[in-house]
Amino acid sequence: MFRLLRRIEVVNSVTITELAEIVGLDRSTLGRNLRVLEKQSLIAIGTSDDRRARRVSLTQTGREKLQQAVPLWREAQREYLQIVGADSLGLLDRVIEQTAASKYTTGDDA
Repeated sequence: MFRLLRRIEVVNSVTITELAEIVGLDRSTLGRNLRVLEKQSLIAIGTSDDRRARRVSLTQTGREKLQQAVPLWREAQREYLQIVGADSLGLLDRVIEQTAASKYTTGDDA
């Protein structure tokens, strides 16, 4: 979810279709993840100017939480990199993303 929030921050306001392409998720999986973030008031989902697409943007709460999380994320990556090396860091990122997507897809809170 951290990486998803970072992507939304970088692209600012983006359609769900564009965001799905950027993060490499299908729209269905992305939609489930976005609903979780929206419930937490971290993002806002609204309609585009022509009302044919929905746009995603960070809320002020989302920006604040992301600012708090960035140093923690960097420190965690630095520590992991020291322990296992660069190749494993990419693998960890993929596993975290898959785990997060699976958790929110199945509704498992454990």
